[in-house]
Amino acid sequence: MQPTIAIKNALQESRRLDLGPRSLYRGYGVNLGTMAPVTAAYFGAINGYRQLFASVIGRPPVGNENIACSVAGGGTASVMSGPAELLVIQQQRSGMRCLAHVPVPCPWP
Repeated sequence: MQPTIAIKNALQESRRLDLGPRSLYRGYGVNLGTMAPVTAAYFGAINGYRQLFASVIGRPPVGNENIACSVAGGGTASVMSGPAELLVIQQQRSGMRCLAHVPVPCPWP
């Protein structure tokens, strides 16, 4: 999936398309590192909304109520996934390592 995202981003930005593996998989590590917490937040939010729903109406949600809880969980997780996707796109665009521009303080004077 990552190569198709890299190709899509290059075409949208009118950049030269490099089909080398380093170019196509640039940003993959950031993607893996950010999507795990987003997925955990998604399932955690669904569970939280289901518990909230059950406490309000006195029974577990069923049918369309489960769908509503899932949609609300997706909306909650999207607050995290938007910035995470931006990180991936910025890394693909710049070609730099993930923490290349983060200043590291010198431990000695």
